[in-house]
Amino acid sequence: MSAANRNKKSRAQTNRENAQKSTGPKTEEGKRRSSLNGIRHGLTGQVIVLPTEDLAEFERFAGTFWHDYKPQGALESQLVQMVSDIAWRINHASAVEKVRISLTIDDERESVDTDCTPAHNAFVEARNYEKNSETIKNISLYETRLANRFNKAVKQLHDVQAERRAREAEEMEKAAAIFEMEEEAAAAPGSPFKYAPNDDGFAFSLAQVKLHIRLRDRLVVARRCEKTRATAARC
Repeated sequence: MSAANRNKKSRAQTNRENAQKSTGPKTEEGKRRSSLNGIRHGLTGQVIVLPTEDLAEFERFAGTFWHDYKPQGALESQLVQMVSDIAWRINHASAVEKVRISLTIDDERESVDTDCTPAHNAFVEARNYEKNSETIKNISLYETRLANRFNKAVKQLHDVQAERRAREAEEMEKAAAIFEMEEEAAAAPGSPFKYAPNDDGFAFSLAQVKLHIRLRDRLVVARRCEKTRATAARC
């Protein structure tokens, strides 16, 4: 064995031994940083779930937005991610406010002297909110800014998806028209019929085109029947 091969084998063996000795971060700071590795945003690396929060719950929460919006393409996916992230932060801010109020409300109970329980509770709550007014103001301002961002992101997502769906509907009508033309031409004796939407640059399958035509034609019949019933009802 050459000296180069012996050195290569020695380095490989050393690397394996070092890997086996590694047990991860040992200091509290190192463990804290390590604990954040799995809760960072997949696109930006920004931490969006605090160590005190539940990553599984966030993923379930965000998943509902992806399920509802069913984004297609990078832009729609980015907007859905933004919407779910901002919504999570709005909910978190609200929770922080409630926790902050609950932490200090017991301190105010002894400061209010009254035998009327409803009045006592009202005074305690008022004193507690006054004591935390600056905190509540800051959280409220934060929530307002997040709500504005949320509304803008939702509107942009709706606009982008509406534009995409309109484009898809137009393309589907073109594909359906070509299919029906090919099908009619193939009705002649000896005319083979085989249509592939992809050959004309459409992203739809033939099954999707046929389903669209079937639903479109059934809708035409349904509307015709509805008009007939309305006319008969007036007679």
